Amino acid sequence: MPVAIYARISSDRKADAANVQIQVTECLQLVKGRGLTLYRNPDSSSDRGAYVDNNVSVGKIGSIRPDWDEVRRLALAGTIDAIVAWAPDRLYRLAEEQAAFAAEMKHKGIKLHFATSPDADLTTPTGIFHAGLNALMAQHENDLKQARIVSKKKQQAIDGEWNGGRAPLGYKAVPSDPKEPRSKYKLVKNPPVARALKKAIGTAPAFVDSGS
Repeated sequence: MPVAIYARISSDRKADAANVQIQVTECLQLVKGRGLTLYRNPDSSSDRGAYVDNNVSVGKIGSIRPDWDEVRRLALAGTIDAIVAWAPDRLYRLAEEQAAFAAEMKHKGIKLHFATSPDADLTTPTGIFHAGLNALMAQHENDLKQARIVSKKKQQAIDGEWNGGRAPLGYKAVPSDPKEPRSKYKLVKNPPVARALKKAIGTAPAFVDSGS
């Protein structure tokens, strides 16, 4: 029975799918190296040989992943008997979603093959345990990342630094390095607006306390 390749990346800032294609390439190498048969959709003339959700995060419950839903449908229908992915966290990052997935696949004979991690057999208690452990580690990593972001933003607020979002009046956000597409943004003065703001403040009537 054939297998399906699934690849996912959370953030594709260049929007060129280059990083997710690396996952697909390594998964194809695994399929070829193990002599597996790759599922190809007979109803699609442009089938890529892999199901891809590019620029999609799974850090929250209910993330919309059209290609992942299709892979699950194939597994539930018995069209494939294994899913190939680059790593477990490409499939899920939340223990709750992994548990639900394992439960629905338990009696379907589905195996998980990974290019960078040990395989998981969802038909055995040990396989389900290891798959769940991988999900817990992925969720822990995700939770730590979120905690670091929150702490950093709190400290930036305490220090009076910009936290991102809309630039304050009189400033504009520009790339720190215009030649680098992934460059972070920094604040610089917007001279015309800054001058107008300064003039407006300078001509504003002073507040008089009437004692009321």
